[in-house]
Amino acid sequence: MAYPSIVIMGLFVFLAKTLGYLPGQHIGWGSPIARQQTLDWARWGYGGTFLGTDGRNLEPAIKNLDTQNLCVGFTDDKTLARPTSVQHFAEMLPDDKTTVWILSPEELDTPALGHFDHLRNGAKLWTKLDHWIKSQL
Repeated sequence: MAYPSIVIMGLFVFLAKTLGYLPGQHIGWGSPIARQQTLDWARWGYGGTFLGTDGRNLEPAIKNLDTQNLCVGFTDDKTLARPTSVQHFAEMLPDDKTTVWILSPEELDTPALGHFDHLRNGAKLWTKLDHWIKSQL
């Protein structure tokens, strides 16, 4: 995990433990994030292992998924879901059922995609996602 991510996630954990939730509405995420969700994100980020809330390793179950999977990352997401993290997560999924896209803003003709910007600037992304979904049906 990159240094800025460690600091940010540490702050998120502190806030979630102190307040009982992460005040996402105050940092541009639209709504509060549940305490346990924040702690799970931190555990996955710090430990590099995809664990359930109960502490069990979810990687064997994920590796045996029997559905098509699409992992999407953005070259300009520098803190919360860096391209290397998206790739690492994708490697836990079945190779023959997983597609990975690491997209740049330039590819989709938009100023930014990032962890949240794609929700505002991602019209071309949504079209691309729609085509992918339809191709899986």
